[in-house]
Amino acid sequence: MNQLIEILKNKDSWIIIGSSFGGLMAVLYTCLYPSKIKHLILLAPYLAIPELDPKNFSNLPLNIPIIIYHARQDKIISMKKSRARAEQLFSNITYHIIEDDNHKLQSTVQRINWKELIQHI
Repeated sequence: MNQLIEILKNKDSWIIIGSSFGGLMAVLYTCLYPSKIKHLILLAPYLAIPELDPKNFSNLPLNIPIIIYHARQDKIISMKKSRARAEQLFSNITYHIIEDDNHKLQSTVQRINWKELIQHI
């Protein structure tokens, strides 16, 4: 987390894409420094942990736009718990429940038109 803070400290309007634990880091950074984030794109984010308890932050819910993709059958990260935590932290969420083979969302990542998605943000 310290490395992420150091890397992003001198710029604003970031679009952060994070998957799994990277999604956790993206959300934690956003809760700590919301003015630096323009948009989040999260893939099966790991959010249901004590460090992201809404009681730890005074500025919630944040209105930063977030797009989340999570496989219905994810056996590593609970979609239900992760989604519930996301809804406690943010008020502007587009949540995509998808049919994908596993937690890595390999087929979903390949199907997303990343250039178009980011241009429309």
